[in-house]
Amino acid sequence: MRRALALLALASPLVLCGCESVFEEVYDERYEDECEELRNPDAYRACLNDLEDHQRQRRIEDRTSKRGEAQRPGGAQ
Repeated sequence: MRRALALLALASPLVLCGCESVFEEVYDERYEDECEELRNPDAYRACLNDLEDHQRQRRIEDRTSKRGEAQRPGGAQ
């Protein structure tokens, strides 16, 4: 369900207007809140690990897209 919402949000006008980072912060905060509601310590750790994995993947994608822009003709170098 969370992933479906994230995909929907990525296709939303938020991305088009350059507000993607604002959405990501809100998403991360809500995800972390959901993790904190878990009573099982193992489930809590797994939830936080999943959040960290999403954040790490986002940073990798950001770096990759910035490198791609810099390598295009006329791109910033």
